[in-house]
Amino acid sequence: MLYYLDLFGVAIFALTGVLVAQKRRVNGVGCIIFAILTALGGGTLRDLLLGNLPVFWIHEPFYLLLASSTGFVSLGLTAYWSMALESLWFWDAVGLAAFTVVGVQVALAAPVSWMMAAPMGVITGVGGGVMRDMFGADVPFLFREKGYAWASLAGALSYVALVMVLGWDALAMGIAIALILTLRCVTKLTALASPPEARSGFLHQRSVTRQSMLRF
Repeated sequence: MLYYLDLFGVAIFALTGVLVAQKRRVNGVGCIIFAILTALGGGTLRDLLLGNLPVFWIHEPFYLLLASSTGFVSLGLTAYWSMALESLWFWDAVGLAAFTVVGVQVALAAPVSWMMAAPMGVITGVGGGVMRDMFGADVPFLFREKGYAWASLAGALSYVALVMVLGWDALAMGIAIALILTLRCVTKLTALASPPEARSGFLHQRSVTRQSMLRF
């Protein structure tokens, strides 16, 4: 089940990579690179920190094939899906939830202590998105979305607690994913419901930050 959850996360994050690339008006080759970087970046960083070499997508090339093929298919579909960019935050939340749980499970199987398993889950969940946004000269979700890392950490800790204390695995996985998605949705919907002047001030600050990154 964990393997299929990992594949699902790869496909979802590949989609978000294409969405960001299209927002930056990147060509087709660039979109595929964005998809691969987003889908495999967090897991690659996790494996390097854990010493799991070769990293997972070299050991199992199907991950690379899935990321690139999903990026290619998404490139054709999102061009006719006007709401795709607006739903980027939701797909990112889905990928974050899936990869956080996968990262914790991989860390526990390494094995490492439970205290390090949760951070490894967060790194797996946010790593690819950070690389995606920085590669697109944008402020990463991690730094501009309230509660982004906290949602991942809360899900990771809940998963570790349920597995280590109660021995629940499949149920723990579902609870952790649901918790992350709930926290992200609540945070996002709360932000959308905030006064327009508050959002405009944040958008101005984000624009200034992006311009600074582009100059760099």
